[in-house]
Amino acid sequence: EEEADRAPAQPLVRRLEDALAGKRGPPVFLTGNHDPAISDEHFLYFAEPGLLVFHGDFADDNPAPWAPYAAAFVQLLRKHLKERGGAPGFAERAQLFRRLQRELKVERYQLYERTGWLAYLLRQFVPPTRPLVVLHYVLKAPARVARLAAKFERPVRQVAFGHVHRPGVWTKDAIQVFNTGSFMPCSRPWALCVEGAAVRHVPLSALLEARRSVFAPAASKPI
Repeated sequence: EEEADRAPAQPLVRRLEDALAGKRGPPVFLTGNHDPAISDEHFLYFAEPGLLVFHGDFADDNPAPWAPYAAAFVQLLRKHLKERGGAPGFAERAQLFRRLQRELKVERYQLYERTGWLAYLLRQFVPPTRPLVVLHYVLKAPARVARLAAKFERPVRQVAFGHVHRPGVWTKDAIQVFNTGSFMPCSRPWALCVEGAAVRHVPLSALLEARRSVFAPAASKPI
């Protein structure tokens, strides 16, 4: 069943692995609400900067309150939590979310290479209350992520997440929170560069431009 869940994503995963071959190590793919079975890794932890990285959707009981499956997901989640008889730890919570998302098939494994602006924007108004629900969720997300990160079993001073497609940096409860945005319309992809204890939040375009300048052929000198 796990292999069947992962099958639709494998061509893209292989493309990414090929593109990143020869770098500092093999890429690590973290799961998210759109791809709960893409790997067995749900988070990364960098001890020196105290940086925790995870997708961010399981910081709240409802990972997508605007979605048609939202009520069913929350009901099933709370049923499992009640049967368990207590709140799970960070890692167990991540595993529970991914298992329930696979069971409910809340996200279809469809690859959109390109999403047009008009189609994307129109989807944001179905139903008409969706923009307000999304806005409320997006504004609350950094604080929710920081609260969950504070429960991690190792010290967390910084946390990085995505999910809400809103790039930015915040300080919540003495934890620095980064969001890396997305490639979707109305957003922009950012990256985190981790070098020892230093963490930099930079636009992905800046990293790509720097890489192009390093590997660009030298300009020919006039004779």
